Amino acid sequence: MNIDAFISYSHKDSKIIDGLIESLEKDISIFIDRENIELGNDWKEKVELGIDGSLCTIVFITKNSIVSEAILYELNTVNEQLEL
Repeated sequence: MNIDAFISYSHKDSKIIDGLIESLEKDISIFIDRENIELGNDWKEKVELGIDGSLCTIVFITKNSIVSEAILYELNTVNEQLEL
């Protein structure tokens, strides 16, 4: 997978970050769940592949994201891959 950036965010913040993501997509390739993970896919496996196949991870930290189990999983996955 040749992706420039994996995007980590809380769905509760979609209104806030949608414009930022649209701007990013004009210049770089991104992995974002709503475009790269289909219903029924093993989301953890897809997240791991997305992070592993990306040059960097962009994390939108908000009050919603810091309490999200999915974001915590993504951050732990990034940390594990950095330790390799």
